[in-house]
Amino acid sequence: MIDLLTVVSRSLGLCEGLPIWLGYSGGVDSRVLLDVLLQLGESPGLIHVNHGFHREAGLWEKSAEELAEKYALKFRVKRLGGKVPRGESLEAFARTERLEFFSEVIGTGRILLGHQAEDQAETLLLQLLRGAGPRGLSGMGKEKPLGQGRILRPLLHVSREEILDYAKKRQLTWIEDDSNQNERFKRNVLRHQVLPILKQHFPGYLKTLDRSARCCALEHKVLSLWGAEKLGELTDALEERFYFKRDLFKDAPIEIQRQLLRLWLEKKLPRPLNERHLQEIEKLMHAEHWPEAFFQLGKLRMAREKESLILLRQNFG
Repeated sequence: MIDLLTVVSRSLGLCEGLPIWLGYSGGVDSRVLLDVLLQLGESPGLIHVNHGFHREAGLWEKSAEELAEKYALKFRVKRLGGKVPRGESLEAFARTERLEFFSEVIGTGRILLGHQAEDQAETLLLQLLRGAGPRGLSGMGKEKPLGQGRILRPLLHVSREEILDYAKKRQLTWIEDDSNQNERFKRNVLRHQVLPILKQHFPGYLKTLDRSARCCALEHKVLSLWGAEKLGELTDALEERFYFKRDLFKDAPIEIQRQLLRLWLEKKLPRPLNERHLQEIEKLMHAEHWPEAFFQLGKLRMAREKESLILLRQNFG
């Protein structure tokens, strides 16, 4: 059996002297990660998100709170609610709300999440089937910034089977979310129908897909470093305004223009831009009656002001 204590302790080297939190759902992945952290002598705060979608969501929240009390851990909960903004999916809305809450709670600290190797494979395949580019195909990073803090995923290269083996040997109990069996959700179709076939015919597929994700992440990083230099000449100091009439942009090929727009907006928007989004932004840049035109995605609204695009963050009830 893989030594999960060694695997997780390597990530803890990035947490020295900083507050540690655990994104705790109650499923086997987060339950195992909590057990490992406790064995390593850590006392992470627990952050639980009650999505409210499941009939037993309240019981799951209560279970998480009781576990925090049992081990004398800090506990914070977020109950999702409110109206989903027009044009944004429920999944994307929940993800944005969840990450904003995580960022608010951890401050400059670290939050550990229980994503594992099959989660990475599912994410990569979903992005591929959605036509994503290098950013989307980078998958989930083992370490990445979140506000002033950082997200860590210590189990990202550990398989679901290895995690289950650990949980059974440690005689842990966890929540089984029956919605994970519902193949109405595309991720579950991949999990129950596609991944078993890949495992049968390509036994090393988890490592292969992860390697592809890391290659895409490197390509995206190189592209971002190149774009950061260019964007300094096209945006204001806060990167809230994009001057699309400057020669550097308007004289560039359309492919370069789109990459520069993507790089500008990827820090601001709740999810990556797709082809339709870019086409709408291009219409805004060329609109004759531009004072009346705008583009909206999630909580961000983009408007045009003469020779520039400006971003305005909206509040929704």
